[in-house]
Amino acid sequence: MIAERVIADTAPNSAKIGRAGLDQLASDRSIDIVTFRDWQKIDAAEIVAARDGAPREKFTEIESMLRATGR
Repeated sequence: MIAERVIADTAPNSAKIGRAGLDQLASDRSIDIVTFRDWQKIDAAEIVAARDGAPREKFTEIESMLRATGR
């Protein structure tokens, strides 16, 4: 059962290290994390860039998305 697995994985005596482990893995692999706040900046920039009548202009390049976050 899924609920039992979730309980086992989040129990205080679980061997899993949770978010800290994910952060370390991302760091070890040099993964550039896009946070929710970053996504909000990307979303806002896409809306500002919209052509007349369009709700947004989606970015097609990762570099453009990251620039929109201020990186």
